Amino acid sequence: MKKHLLPLIACFMMLWLPLVSWATITPSKPANGDGSKSNPYQISTAAELYWFAALVNGTLTDGTAQNKGACAKLMEDITVNFGVLKADGTVNSDKAGSFTAWVPIGYNEVISQPVVYTGFFEGNGKTISGLYFEDADQYYVGLFGISSGTIQRVGIVDSYFHADRYLGSICGYNQGYITHCYGKS
Repeated sequence: MKKHLLPLIACFMMLWLPLVSWATITPSKPANGDGSKSNPYQISTAAELYWFAALVNGTLTDGTAQNKGACAKLMEDITVNFGVLKADGTVNSDKAGSFTAWVPIGYNEVISQPVVYTGFFEGNGKTISGLYFEDADQYYVGLFGISSGTIQRVGIVDSYFHADRYLGSICGYNQGYITHCYGKS
């Protein structure tokens, strides 16, 4: 009887896991860096990227103070969601309900107000893929919502952003410097 139970459990897990695997990302502070330009937060995971966004946006719930000028450096390619876009470049609407939503760096969703990012974001030649944002009434959408800082050497791929205006893969509204970046969304 036990030899039949294991395949049954495995089948259940294969059906159940995809439903919960992208439900949420728990923000996690990077182990390295202090957010200064000389010692930026070293971001290697989606959880660390979400923590950095919440730090800039002022939405961390652990008592950490907002830091609009925090600096970061990507250490790895990061994938938030898999298969956001179909081969033809359109959104994979069949899976959209299971995607983890992105809140742009430079937007506080709690008070529905833009936040201007003033720090230095070094993409280090890495990519961020699978960002998903869907809100036709929203402004200032991209990896960053509004920036007057510096964003460099990052690529955004296999991502979907739908908003009312001020929309871009890298930044929705830029007042600073963006160099050597690209978006294939």
